[in-house]
Amino acid sequence: EDVGDGRGPADVPSYEPVADNKTATFTNTYNKTQQSITFEATKTLEDASGAKPLADGEFVFSLEAVGGFKDSGKALPLPTSDAYEIAAADVPMPQGVTSTSMTTRNDSSGVVAFPSITFTVDHDANRCYVYRISETNTREAGVTYDAAQYYYVVRVAKTGAGINTTRELYKADGTPEQ
Repeated sequence: EDVGDGRGPADVPSYEPVADNKTATFTNTYNKTQQSITFEATKTLEDASGAKPLADGEFVFSLEAVGGFKDSGKALPLPTSDAYEIAAADVPMPQGVTSTSMTTRNDSSGVVAFPSITFTVDHDANRCYVYRISETNTREAGVTYDAAQYYYVVRVAKTGAGINTTRELYKADGTPEQ
């Protein structure tokens, strides 16, 4: 039967009443049982002549799993330690990476971004992982490479049924990066 405007009953939308007839409610779900972290760096190319602008993909950077500890609150002997309780092979890496290291390249604005690493409550709660990032010297003519190394310390603390993941950045000499 026609509802008076030429549309049949099949064209009339169906609506459900709100329970209290007053409040529109939207529900989102937050999963605290896994969190992801992304490591980034910045590449600067100094060229007083202006003849060589930084190009997309020009420089190579490495992310390496170093090791870890079974206590997320452990004070770490950086920059390196032979006392890691967790081997580099057991440190989480970005999805699809099957070794303890990977490389990426800068973009034309100097951003160096590694794929995110996901940490889970079942595998990583109350653990601490150490990663090293550095630039790879590809021996491009006329370029003096920066030999700096930085360490990211990822602490995965158990909080209730979930986790809270934090990261700290240290220079190769073990001092915190400001």
